[in-house]
Amino acid sequence: MDKVDSEALRISSYFLELTPSELEWVRRNTELLRKEKGAVVLVEGAESPGLLIVLSGSVKVCRVSPSGREQILRLANAGDSLNDVPVFDGGTCPATVITVESSEILIVPAPVFRELLFRHSTVAVQLLQTFAKRLRQVTKLATDLTLMDVQGRVATALDVYTRVARSDEFPLNQSELASIVGARREVVARSLKELEDGGAITRDHGHVIVSNRETLRTFQQNSAD
Repeated sequence: MDKVDSEALRISSYFLELTPSELEWVRRNTELLRKEKGAVVLVEGAESPGLLIVLSGSVKVCRVSPSGREQILRLANAGDSLNDVPVFDGGTCPATVITVESSEILIVPAPVFRELLFRHSTVAVQLLQTFAKRLRQVTKLATDLTLMDVQGRVATALDVYTRVARSDEFPLNQSELASIVGARREVVARSLKELEDGGAITRDHGHVIVSNRETLRTFQQNSAD
């Protein structure tokens, strides 16, 4: 494992207000993983290495059934944290993490992160904000799955995940999109065709591109009515 430049740690809101000497302390007590696209970073149920922070690239957080079916919970990009819960409950990894593209990931051992919380109230506040944001996202996801039809869920996923990726191109393939919205791939394919015919998206060699975000949100709203 490699080390990371201490100033690069400021990409995470947890470390944004630390002094240079404090950042250096974090740097000395963390490890950097460099992973290619498609690499498994964490496995659900395995012993937790600590808090993970994406420094570059992106990863998907998912759960995999015994039959191999994948349910994607969220995408994480540069600056996002993962595997927060085991830092506090001492449990195993709650989900599997796989790189979507070549990524650099910082591992912060649980004792190191807990010491930061005790030393700095700003880190604790950022942690609370992160947990609150995640709770809001889970609540919205549950609502979408309950109240929206597949087309609405597909439109919502395309809108949310492209904004998270800071790109108009959806970063995952069609099978992964199906796992996000909880529908069969062929049903998702029909929904994509309808969104394309409606002018919300374009497709190019398997890539889905949001071409009109306002139209895409109209599909979301119509599905929720």
